[in-house]
Amino acid sequence: MDKTAFAEVLRERLDAVSVTEGGDAGGLAASGFASLVRQRLELRVILREDFPAVLPVILLKTRLTKRIPHVNNVGFVCFDRSSGLIIDRHDPAGVVRQALGRALEILEAGLAGRNHQDFIAEFKPTWLDIAPAGSAANVYSLVEPQGEVRMIQAAYGQRGEEGTVELTGFLENPNNLQRWGQAVFGVEPQLRQAVFVPLNAPVIFRPPPPGREWASQQVREFLEENLSRESWLTLRSLLKPDPHLPVLISVPRGTDSQAHVAIEPRGVQGKHPLVGKQESQPPVFYTVTRLDRGYLLPRGGAESDLGSRHALVVGCGSLGARVAEMLGAAGIGTLTLVDPDVLTSDNLYRHLLGAFFIGLPKVVALRADLQFRFPHLQVNPVHAPILDALRRGLVALETFDLVVAATGEPTVELELNARLRSLTKAPPTLFTWVEALGLGGHSLLVVPDQPGCLECLVCPSTHPETPLYNRASFAAPRQPKDLGRDLDGCGGVFTPFSALDASRTAEMATRMALRFLEGRLALSQLESWRGDPERFADAGFAVGERSHVAAEHPILQGRVFARSDCPTCGERK
Repeated sequence: MDKTAFAEVLRERLDAVSVTEGGDAGGLAASGFASLVRQRLELRVILREDFPAVLPVILLKTRLTKRIPHVNNVGFVCFDRSSGLIIDRHDPAGVVRQALGRALEILEAGLAGRNHQDFIAEFKPTWLDIAPAGSAANVYSLVEPQGEVRMIQAAYGQRGEEGTVELTGFLENPNNLQRWGQAVFGVEPQLRQAVFVPLNAPVIFRPPPPGREWASQQVREFLEENLSRESWLTLRSLLKPDPHLPVLISVPRGTDSQAHVAIEPRGVQGKHPLVGKQESQPPVFYTVTRLDRGYLLPRGGAESDLGSRHALVVGCGSLGARVAEMLGAAGIGTLTLVDPDVLTSDNLYRHLLGAFFIGLPKVVALRADLQFRFPHLQVNPVHAPILDALRRGLVALETFDLVVAATGEPTVELELNARLRSLTKAPPTLFTWVEALGLGGHSLLVVPDQPGCLECLVCPSTHPETPLYNRASFAAPRQPKDLGRDLDGCGGVFTPFSALDASRTAEMATRMALRFLEGRLALSQLESWRGDPERFADAGFAVGERSHVAAEHPILQGRVFARSDCPTCGERK
């Protein structure tokens, strides 16, 4: 976009437009004036070198007598909050026109007082703008915003190798110090007392004019105005014993979310500055990065309501480990992992765990990996075969909200299926497995006291020499050779499938589990995905009848699998 075209677009909304080039980020810049709410405002519009792939920057150059939302201390106008915005690169004039129009709307609404509540929606950047000069910093918080004014703990740690000890975060459970590590709480963090203050909604906020700062007195007035009388008196009583207590403040944003900020007194002589009026140094204002479960899980697409659920994952190979990972990422609170194996180099290219964990029990390594990645997840490892773990009382099936079986051992899983069916209060069970060479994957949800179980899928062939087989399989019951592959002797036999096959099956299984836990699925159900039968056949194996049915056939969607003559569940139908 050249200077002439740029000036023409701006003159549609501004007067006294002047354009320069090469000054701001290598692009174009222009100044002009707009009349809004009986005020004449000077604006600067900047097209950076990458324009129109990036939006224009718009600055308010006129010093206002009152602060308005979406305009910071240097005059930057935040006119677009969209994520993933598609900019029409082929219409640069339209991009400038729309950006300027939106900025003018925001300025007009602010001057007229129509968008004052936006201060609450954007409270954290406003808190930075009104902080005493040079005092603003960022810390972390694991404190859930629910509840009343109460005592919590503040962590003080060293930032960097030669950094000073400073406030690094807030928490209520000291065990979180180790879980979150030095990146959050610093080196060798020490705990001191602090106070948590959740404000009432809707919040009343009277920001100072541009360029003016808040001190402890203004924070004190802000808190008193947004707390009940009882909460204000509780706060005063908690602050009286120690004038140096930092205070974590939770500000309701009106959208079922809260912004957290904090204040820490400095150079206090006498009472706490939020109680008395003594203050020899400006306080430190902090913005706060929330790490509590109620914030992080919805932010990552997980369900915080699953925090009370406990799932048992039996089998932590390439499939079971991925199901455990996906359940953790979905927000489940506790996992118990059962597996007898250690991770070997043979596992690396299809297992979730990497070479760092070779030689460790899979359940121990997976606990370390998952708890590092999902700090609000509790993982309990049981390094034993499932039947041994049951015999020794290491796990009790009836105590779980969900059981996932991904052992790759059909006989063991049939026994587990029978034991679960025999329980008076059995949890729902998800059996999941992958077929060889990417032929397909399956997930079978068995709901207690509903028709259908794993043994319903296993039926004898009409041919007397054919062994038992799984009716869900896309492979034929009888094969010209063993489906297992052997690269290193008898002990190295394995079912050949890829990490992609395991991931696809794990996602299908986890989505089914979540639908049940969220109350959107109530019946036993079989779901399958079908791969490429030609690759399977080219390897010298035979595909079964189920591999040829249409994609919409009920047998692929799980509505047909229960057997009336099933020896395990048939009598309950």
